[in-house]
Amino acid sequence: MAAALTAAALALAFPPAEVSALAWIALVPLLLALSRIGRRRDWLLVWLAGWAFGIAGFFWARHVTVLGLMLLGLYISFYVVLFAGGTRWLMRRGMPFAFAAPLVWTALEVVRGVLFTGLPMLLLAHTQYRWLRAIQIADLAGTAGVTFWIVMVNGLLADAVLYFARRPCERTLRVLAGAVVVVLLSTFALVYGHHRLTTIVTRRGPRIAVVQGNIPQDVKNRLTEKDVSDMFATHMELTRKALKGKPDLIIWPETMAPYGLFDPDYEAKCWQYVERLRTIDKSDRQLVERLGNTPRWRGALYDHQNESAFLIGVGSYSVTDGVFQRYNSVRFLPRGKRGPTTRYDKIHLVPFGEYVPLKPLIGWAVGPLIPYEEGLTPGAERTLFEIDGWHFAPTICFEDLFPREVADFARGETKVDFIVNVTNEGWFKDGAELDQHIAIAAFRAIECRAGFVRAANTGISAFISPTGRVLSTLSDQHGRDREIAGVLIERVTGTDVRSPYLFVGESFGGACVAGCILSMLLTDLWRRRSRAGRDSSS
Repeated sequence: MAAALTAAALALAFPPAEVSALAWIALVPLLLALSRIGRRRDWLLVWLAGWAFGIAGFFWARHVTVLGLMLLGLYISFYVVLFAGGTRWLMRRGMPFAFAAPLVWTALEVVRGVLFTGLPMLLLAHTQYRWLRAIQIADLAGTAGVTFWIVMVNGLLADAVLYFARRPCERTLRVLAGAVVVVLLSTFALVYGHHRLTTIVTRRGPRIAVVQGNIPQDVKNRLTEKDVSDMFATHMELTRKALKGKPDLIIWPETMAPYGLFDPDYEAKCWQYVERLRTIDKSDRQLVERLGNTPRWRGALYDHQNESAFLIGVGSYSVTDGVFQRYNSVRFLPRGKRGPTTRYDKIHLVPFGEYVPLKPLIGWAVGPLIPYEEGLTPGAERTLFEIDGWHFAPTICFEDLFPREVADFARGETKVDFIVNVTNEGWFKDGAELDQHIAIAAFRAIECRAGFVRAANTGISAFISPTGRVLSTLSDQHGRDREIAGVLIERVTGTDVRSPYLFVGESFGGACVAGCILSMLLTDLWRRRSRAGRDSSS
């Protein structure tokens, strides 16, 4: 029952319910039960509760793969069991929950964020993204710092309940120590948050138009030549609408332009292939049609470059020794010129979506189980773009989930004024993934102290300030912010403040991992020595 209550409270703290206050008490039932857990049946219930929480948190994945949803839930359940086991280990060796629980939970979140390329979603800190004062410490300690604080409050509450229920004298100092640290940490976090919110001066930058075409994923998967043409026409129609607002930059979401639109080498190779054909089948006819349309599509974009710059989400090709390599890219088309200048290729690819890890070894086994696999090549370097003196970092798809990936854009000499994320979340229809992604973007804005612009195919497109405040989202007259088409125009905001996070990075999270390991080793050593001392004295 205790594990089930914790799982339910955790699930409700995240979208779609988003009862964020539950995060501060969700772990208390499980912590209280740890002193009684011992039988296999008890651990089985903890594992099942963790699985239920994982399934609830990733329930939006059912739109892509039910098997994947079950496996994601299973993966999360292992961390819940490890949390229960690790915290119980430290608790039984004298460490109060107020210190043991945050150390173990935060360490496990950090590990989950990097292991197997990383899964930094359903982090407790993300539940608080609307409480701006509380999350400003993310520019010092990242999401790990906020998570640590939340779990420490949970731990103190569990310690207090046990103390008042049993009142053992030896626990008094432990509970008081935990209370003092929680009060000090909470005071610091809230005072620091107030200071940041009242002293960070933001400035208004270029006027940006986000185009949201709302192309269903079924169309993207099918993608006949008519679909490609219709998709381009939809975005051009919305672009013409956006131009009426006189933007400095127009952004198209991930892969909304036809593949290879700006790749002359790829186009030339395709023409050479067509010219060698003696007979043309259906797929070849589609290729010929695409090659015929490509100059017209490019020209339609280039004709508007005198009015605005463009950032276009597009699949790209490179040709090396006659071998095609495919990339998930964005192309920057500067205002006043004709054609693109530079591109950024997505570096952090989606495993089992954009590529299969260890494909020569496991591809034969996992291939039939995954619904979609692009076989893309990762990009090699980060690229900053510039518009009207403002420098911005492009991220694609789920790259903005990873704090280090985003912060690495901003660690150079050039100040990153804002971050752009182009994404296609049509995979998840109107699921809670869209809300979870917004929360994560708010943390990236705080960590880098940069504005944030989201351009999403089906939503949620948004502008976020350097303090993590969601300034505006695209919605229709009924307030619906997903699975709608439209244009969102806003001036991006930035600040001259340099974030400490860019220098310290995930040091706090790393310290939690190291502290967790050392605590387990040292408490066990202390317990053994104490036991040996008692044995020798007797």
